[in-house]
Amino acid sequence: MNRSNDDALVSRTISPNASSYNAILTAWSNCSDRKSATKALDLFRMMLERYNISCHARDALVRNKCQNELSSSKPRRDFTAKTDSFPDSRTLVALLKSIQILSSSMEFEDALNFVDSIREFATKVDDQNEWSHARDILPPTGKRKPDRIFNVFVCNAIIRTYSNLPATTLEEYRRCCERIDDLIEILESSHSVKPDVATRGMAIHAWEKSHRFAHECSDKEAKNCAKMRSAKVRVHADAILSHMQSTTSRRGLLFEKPLSIICDVIAMHGDAGETTEAEELYLRAREGNTSYVPILAA
Repeated sequence: MNRSNDDALVSRTISPNASSYNAILTAWSNCSDRKSATKALDLFRMMLERYNISCHARDALVRNKCQNELSSSKPRRDFTAKTDSFPDSRTLVALLKSIQILSSSMEFEDALNFVDSIREFATKVDDQNEWSHARDILPPTGKRKPDRIFNVFVCNAIIRTYSNLPATTLEEYRRCCERIDDLIEILESSHSVKPDVATRGMAIHAWEKSHRFAHECSDKEAKNCAKMRSAKVRVHADAILSHMQSTTSRRGLLFEKPLSIICDVIAMHGDAGETTEAEELYLRAREGNTSYVPILAA
């Protein structure tokens, strides 16, 4: 009789965790149709409904109560295992991939606000987790702090989504690019998350898309902003080259993609009439990377 009660108690603690949801989310996000992306979004909402962050403390109390109700003569069972279904960084990366698909049929402003809300959600979750962990009201996770949701993978996914939003005017392109730069600026001052080469490369790609749109535009004022755009991407190009030059033990094919991105920056300098800056960047990129001189020269 007691065993049946214990088994019933255990069965009530068995439920899908974040990994279970993430597997399905990833599968839906890998589909390129809007219907699948909508299902991914619905699943994310389900996760939030099932495990709201404000219920961390209550969840911990419920689990502790379950442990105390077990007979002390029987083996103690672990009710604090990783059974929570709250979204983690993998959840948001898959979700943002689906948002890119959905954004193609959304108004630009709605899509932009959607991505902004995901970014705000991630930062608030980390702030709440740190606050809760400091007061010992999160489910036990050992001595280490809970993993941050707002890590470099989520940041890069957010930047990639900003870059792929359905912008149709130069102003909309500019707003996406400025949000990316603002996010990178926050990362630079962060102690836990730093922008990597991929982060910088996607920022350059976003500005380069804006540059191409302006170049195709007949608006003279838009073309006159070329120097502003080249100055923006130059900051990221310098950071990429600094990283490449400091990583002396990792030369080779790893750097082919970053150097092709540097070529885009050189071209933008050229379009802005900044020949001196273009040559300076070319010489700096060529230094220590002679095997890629043809790529840079192109």
